[in-house]
Amino acid sequence: MTPTEMETLLQNLDARWARIEQILPTLATRSDVAAVRAELTGELNAVRDELTGQIDGVRADLTGHINAVRTDLTGHINAVRVELTEDIDASGQALRADVTEQISASANGLRVLIEASRDETRVVAEHLLDLMTRFPRQP
Repeated sequence: MTPTEMETLLQNLDARWARIEQILPTLATRSDVAAVRAELTGELNAVRDELTGQIDGVRADLTGHINAVRTDLTGHINAVRVELTEDIDASGQALRADVTEQISASANGLRVLIEASRDETRVVAEHLLDLMTRFPRQP
């Protein structure tokens, strides 16, 4: 290597060293990084604790609201159940009364038909007896 090349190489090293010296004071040390890390960890834990508290509060509020809605709906469902049961019972009683009335009316109509049939049978029997006496059977 020639002296000129060596001088050029030394000048390049000096220029690089100067740039490193300018940047070096701005770089963080291990202790700086550790301090920032500890600070950020503390802040992160504080945020986590705050969010956990808020989430627990929201959970408790929602649980209360859900239980209130459940209680309210249970009351409404029971009221509808009672109302429907009463309506079904009333309809069943009305239907039973109607069927009983229809059966009674049909039975009365059937009695009238049976009585009319007996009367007609009696008339036919009397008429047959009259014919048999008028026209006796011949052997």
